[in-house]
Amino acid sequence: MRKPTVSVFTVVPQNPKEREDTVIEGIRSALRFADEVIAFHCHPKDGALEEIQAIGDSRIKIIDGGEWDLDRFVVGRKKNAALQHCTMDWAILMDADEVFLLSDKEQFFEILGTVPPEVKAFRAHYLHFYRDPWHVKTSFYQWKPCIMRNHIGNFIGGYKIMSNVELDCHARPLNSNDLSRPMPANVFTVYHY
Repeated sequence: MRKPTVSVFTVVPQNPKEREDTVIEGIRSALRFADEVIAFHCHPKDGALEEIQAIGDSRIKIIDGGEWDLDRFVVGRKKNAALQHCTMDWAILMDADEVFLLSDKEQFFEILGTVPPEVKAFRAHYLHFYRDPWHVKTSFYQWKPCIMRNHIGNFIGGYKIMSNVELDCHARPLNSNDLSRPMPANVFTVYHY
């Protein structure tokens, strides 16, 4: 069996460090397993772009995402534009304030490689840290789709992978046809800061 390939894509907004300081650590966590990382930047003014370039890994593809126009749809548009640059079998959405914990790399790739074709996405387990690394917010969603099969014309929302704006407080996407499965939490977890 051929090992499936993985793209991780993230949007680096204008000033990510005004809200979070994890974009660099998030990219480093993705590089522990990803075949490519798409860093779709929107002209950050806080040195984040230079820090990403300084990582110096050829798997990082830095894409100019244009200006950060402030409207309620900007995040979804930028994520969809970033997704179009993914070239691997699977694409994983990583927000600028998230870090991945891949606890069992072998099992992760085995799951991706053996899942039936009708499974289009996986829901990952999320831990939301509230104010500091010692407080986990449990009233927010615990599972959210973020791992999807990659194909031409793919878009966020197509497999219930949506921006938080499109999720209600219980993480029920507005799209009702669920083509996803949970990725075991002991294999892959998203830390949301």
